[in-house]
Amino acid sequence: MSLLLASPNVASPLHAVASDGATTLFVQAKIYDSIGAIVTTIPLPHIVAGLYVASYTPPVEGLFTIVYRFYTDPGFTIPALYDAGVETLDVNSERTNILRLLGLLHENAVVDLNTYDSDENLTSARIRVYDSSANASAASAVSPLPYLTGLRFEYTVTASYAGGLLKKYVINRVT
Repeated sequence: MSLLLASPNVASPLHAVASDGATTLFVQAKIYDSIGAIVTTIPLPHIVAGLYVASYTPPVEGLFTIVYRFYTDPGFTIPALYDAGVETLDVNSERTNILRLLGLLHENAVVDLNTYDSDENLTSARIRVYDSSANASAASAVSPLPYLTGLRFEYTVTASYAGGLLKKYVINRVT
């Protein structure tokens, strides 16, 4: 069981992967609160190579359980022969903010997609923050699965210059 960290009222990605890369399945995530009551049910559409993704925006702090199930039909009535995935969703804004700060200090972070102007000044980049150094090291802009494994946060960076000097540097949160 893995742990997903989220903040209230911020969309969080939900991911399920068909171990054999199957692309014709139907995936459903059921989210339960701490007493076992169903909070919501979300379908996860296929994205690429057996990866099914949707987002969920938790409205309140708390611990939630997400159960992912694979089906062979769009009505989610015929179970496919895949194990159900289970994750814990920890919705806590204070913890999340601390993790964001550590990521912006470049703990387990990947800075890539850099662009430069003719004077070799950085003009844009992407910052991705991961849950471990192993996942940060494995991150790749090309392959979707390593890119998503352990991804916590993503930011875009833009910079502008005048007279060779930095005038504006902006980091915007993507996730």
